[in-house]
Amino acid sequence: MNIYRIFSIIVISLLFMNGLMNAQPIYKFAVIGDFGDDNQAEADVASLVNSWNVSFILTVGDNFYGATDGNYSASWNALDDEVGKYYHDWIQPYLGTYGSGSSDINRFFPALGNHDWYHLDSSKVYEDYFDLTPYNTTSGNERYYDFVWENVHFYVLSTYGNGLTEYSFPRHNNYGEPDGVVQNSKQAQWLKTQLENSDPSHWNIVITHQPPYSSSSQHGSEPAVQWPYKDWGTDLVLCGHDHTYERLNSNGLTYIVNGLGGESIYQFGSPVSQSEFRYNSNYGAMLFEVYTDSINFKFISRTGLLVDDYTLTKFVSNTDKQDLGSINGFYLAPNYPNPFNPSTKIRYSISGAPNNSARQPVSLKVFDILGIEVATLVDEQQSPGNYEVEFNLGKNTNQAGNSLTYKKLTSGIYFYRLVVGKFIQTRKMVLIK
Repeated sequence: MNIYRIFSIIVISLLFMNGLMNAQPIYKFAVIGDFGDDNQAEADVASLVNSWNVSFILTVGDNFYGATDGNYSASWNALDDEVGKYYHDWIQPYLGTYGSGSSDINRFFPALGNHDWYHLDSSKVYEDYFDLTPYNTTSGNERYYDFVWENVHFYVLSTYGNGLTEYSFPRHNNYGEPDGVVQNSKQAQWLKTQLENSDPSHWNIVITHQPPYSSSSQHGSEPAVQWPYKDWGTDLVLCGHDHTYERLNSNGLTYIVNGLGGESIYQFGSPVSQSEFRYNSNYGAMLFEVYTDSINFKFISRTGLLVDDYTLTKFVSNTDKQDLGSINGFYLAPNYPNPFNPSTKIRYSISGAPNNSARQPVSLKVFDILGIEVATLVDEQQSPGNYEVEFNLGKNTNQAGNSLTYKKLTSGIYFYRLVVGKFIQTRKMVLIK
């Protein structure tokens, strides 16, 4: 082995260990807030989000603004007009009138905002319209819940209720979260317990409609929800309520206010001490790209303007853990061994749609650092289940007897990608010769 090859291997290994060449995110998701008004701004933001090819959409509340207080049927129809009309392709099951809904699994995760509470005559219409029962196994209700998608654990809270600054407003105090919204509430203790018991290799993202900190002149910071999120193990807090975009930092924890989904735009007052970045010139949404040890998020306006671009990093000491499971049973495991020569094994799991065990088209391919395909390991219809394939440079043919063309691959970083319908996951591996 010559000196150049030894040097190349050292450099590649260092880049791999430090994540500097993680060109492909594990997945992407979008975040919208304060959007449900069935207007041109909401339509523009929805069109933007639908163009991103994300795995799912998360909301930070106020999905609905239609004033149909006390009328269940009118509230349902208005909710469909203000959410289903624009985002039905992400909802499963979808019971509205604008389409068939998501073709496989639910990909729309809403949070309750104050308008969802008092315009929908409590949370009943919301809970009937969105089927969140698969995610309430720890909370026992659909108002606040949690779910895991790949390596991120999401905790969606219901933060409108008694104890808030605005709860004394006229007619608002007829509704609200029965499990409380202050730090010693049942809901807060649920969050604390879930965070303390979370997988240490997972990111923990908390969603709360009311912002703990905000520079808006409309609502501003809400002391009642200034819980010790960081001490409990939170990595990021996403909020809405104020119709602005603001990135803040309190005691080393990042908070985001993202309320420019389409309803209206608020003005800023004097910046709070935690504020790092503010924007309120146009509507837009957030695009997240998730990696093993970092998360990049951007706020992009409805015109396509990149407004904010920020990356959070996290030391993950257990990235090869086999139970970094994804929601609904889809998962691509880290290959083993890694680095490898001449062979490595790749495991993956696929599941069917609810009550459906039909075979699905499955693709598992390997790409080089330039994105050029170098191997197809799987390209066939498969039933739901667990699978394992071998990527072996020492073989002349694959299991089907077809000739292999990747025996002459050089040392370096490669990516392997699993595609099952809308589910896409990519991981990286290192070949050292």
